[in-house]
Amino acid sequence: MEIRYNIINVAEILSQLGKDEEANAIDKLIEVDNDWHYDQYNGFSRCINRFLDRLPVLEEDFRQYYGTLRIFLNEFLHKEKFYDSNTDSVDVLHCLSNAKSQPMMMLMLDTYESKISNALMSRRFTSRLSDILVRDEQFRSVEGRLFHNEIVQRYCSTNFSKLFDRNFDAKETDDDFEISYVPKGKATVMGESSGKWSKTNRINAKFVKAIKKVPLRYKYSNRFYELLNNAVVAAYSNKIELSIVNGSDIVKYYDQRTYVRGDSSSLGNSCMRYDHCSGYIEFYAANTSNVDMLIALNQEGHLCGRAILWKADCGTKIMDRIYGTEVMVEKFKRWAIDNDYVHKESQSYDSSSSWVGKDGGFSQDYEITVNNIRRMPYMDSFKYTNDIDSSTMVLSNSDGDYCFTDTDGCLETFGDEDDDNYVYCNRTDERIHIDDARFVGGEYYREELCVFAEDIGEWDLESDCIWLEYKDIWVSEMANVTFIDDPQSFRYEEYVYDKDATEMPDGTYCLSSETLYNEITGEDLFNFGDLVDVTYKLSDDTEVTAQVCSEWYDNDKLLEDINANTTEEVLEVYFKGELIYKLEEVIND
Repeated sequence: MEIRYNIINVAEILSQLGKDEEANAIDKLIEVDNDWHYDQYNGFSRCINRFLDRLPVLEEDFRQYYGTLRIFLNEFLHKEKFYDSNTDSVDVLHCLSNAKSQPMMMLMLDTYESKISNALMSRRFTSRLSDILVRDEQFRSVEGRLFHNEIVQRYCSTNFSKLFDRNFDAKETDDDFEISYVPKGKATVMGESSGKWSKTNRINAKFVKAIKKVPLRYKYSNRFYELLNNAVVAAYSNKIELSIVNGSDIVKYYDQRTYVRGDSSSLGNSCMRYDHCSGYIEFYAANTSNVDMLIALNQEGHLCGRAILWKADCGTKIMDRIYGTEVMVEKFKRWAIDNDYVHKESQSYDSSSSWVGKDGGFSQDYEITVNNIRRMPYMDSFKYTNDIDSSTMVLSNSDGDYCFTDTDGCLETFGDEDDDNYVYCNRTDERIHIDDARFVGGEYYREELCVFAEDIGEWDLESDCIWLEYKDIWVSEMANVTFIDDPQSFRYEEYVYDKDATEMPDGTYCLSSETLYNEITGEDLFNFGDLVDVTYKLSDDTEVTAQVCSEWYDNDKLLEDINANTTEEVLEVYFKGELIYKLEEVIND
């Protein structure tokens, strides 16, 4: 077997063989590396050498890990039983026989020219996911880089067997988008004429639930998965139509009567959404030459998001603060980049000079010359000016003698913003604009600290809430939830509603949908295979048929459980359609 090694796979191989010090050294160095594209190499030692040779200058704390790997390469590697110095490869049989997990080790070793039937993800899904991770500013972090290297680079040539969930694909639908995959234990079925994955044996799942089924070496925060989910939904969703409006249509779509019902995002909490504010919003309608608005409408024509579009005096096209859900914010950001706009780095009142363009983030002050109609709306970014008496005035996002931060169309002297629009956050010990705050338990908090708890229908502090990954929601600490502690479960180390959890025979908990009632023993067991019939005849002439998971039993274990759970003598047993036992005669496997 010819093997191609990715440095993350090397770390996994060493970990599987109990070489925790060397595996940990690779993990630590990967954290401080800046490479988004870990290549694969035909040689084991070559892969480690290439990784070490191109590392950036290391701080003192990380040099020890570098030294650990150099010593391993120079003094020990060629003496190791698992390594063949003649071929610069590992001994497959030794690795498989000594691995903590044979399926995982086999996955690490079967990495050369993967077949489409065994691929982890479709090429189009891989490409779209890679594009989101690389292009989106919020994923230019350690987690974003690690995840890109794991999902896109690590498994690009890996053959996934029936022991793993695989063949992940995403496609747009009329309502949203869906993820489908072939679960472990099921066969991949290819279309006879198309050569593509058939729908046979495929199941649908939410994005985060599906992607967490991939065997990842590194752990990622719930916040990372939440941001990634929002970005993917925004990239795939077709049910929202984006369009540019100007003039009187800006006034129309500022009015909350055009909003989607029940919106609890920044859109539904905007301070200028009221009917009595329309006179101030006329300012935008009076400046059609350099003010537009991007809107998002659902299929019923209700507003789901909006953002003012400016044309600065220097010619730069600017998208101001985006109002809407986090998914909508991501959709607007992608539109901005695709249409040569810069957008705000942070969707808040405070962030006025930090922008993101095609080449990444930057700080910049802009000026916009507009018609002065004397009545001004509350402004997010371009809220400063020095001239209020002329027919035209120059707006700035950085400074000025006057500030448009009043919802009643009044002017404020710079530095004396209206106290009615500001609240105090005890958690961050700062004064913040009310549009950037949430009211929780009688106090205001920064919106970034809060989440919407679905069980109580209110905003609550994220630190006091619980994330239910399988439902893709937050719930309050008062919710009736169970911690999943069965390592077999796809929801391992996550919380689920009590009603959706099942206690296993060993006292651990598993998601109920992952379990099956064993009609032979009367226990709930983890379901990880095909359902098959067991039929057995008893001495009292009764015949019992039960459905069991194909992976629960071999012949001996099945006979043991049947005999232990019946008072009658067993005459015959049929398993998987074959006679495996007959009184006075045992049919061998």
